[in-house]
Amino acid sequence: MTLVKYVKSGGVMEHLQKNKILLALLLLFVSIVCIVFWRSGEHNANKPQEEFEELTTVTSEEIQELTVEQKEKDMLIMVDVKGAVKTPGVYQISSGGRAFHAIEAAGGLHEAADDKFINLAQKLEDGSVLYVPAIGEMHGLPPLWGQEAESAGEEKKTVNINAASQEELQSLTGIGPAKAGAIIQYREEHGGFVSIEDIKKVSGIGEKSFEKLKENIAVK
Repeated sequence: MTLVKYVKSGGVMEHLQKNKILLALLLLFVSIVCIVFWRSGEHNANKPQEEFEELTTVTSEEIQELTVEQKEKDMLIMVDVKGAVKTPGVYQISSGGRAFHAIEAAGGLHEAADDKFINLAQKLEDGSVLYVPAIGEMHGLPPLWGQEAESAGEEKKTVNINAASQEELQSLTGIGPAKAGAIIQYREEHGGFVSIEDIKKVSGIGEKSFEKLKENIAVK
């Protein structure tokens, strides 16, 4: 077929018409792809901001709790260590310190010490007296671990955070003078705690501290 006959027969117009349809379909496909990528990019752009805000909130709570704990560690208390230790005397240890901290400050246990009658994990308060008996001195009395075994079946005592004194609150794990004072201040300002979970509203007491406390506190 000659070019003239092809043109007259409408072949050119038919070819152009087919190309227009293909071009329109191609443009539609490209538009859909662009819209999908644009929406995906917009979603991902917002996600890091949300994650950052969440991370910032958690980090702030943990920093506040750690700051209070550090302040308590920086505070010192005086303990009078007597008995079978290498160097008896009055020593300064960190607030919330245990019996073994005071014994270490006193040079450690004397070779004649009978450690079955002392609780090395006992939490000490300012002005405490820690006495370490010598071997044979407690003759006829059951050792400390025996006393603990006898009382193991007794009902576990809890601290009523709505009525506990400063000293009673400080007997709780992780509660030093600063946190005990904050608990008392909160209950005075808010009329007490409704549930033990409310203690997390006290400045410096977060989820980690609550996990350590929940078995030993009560609201009455």
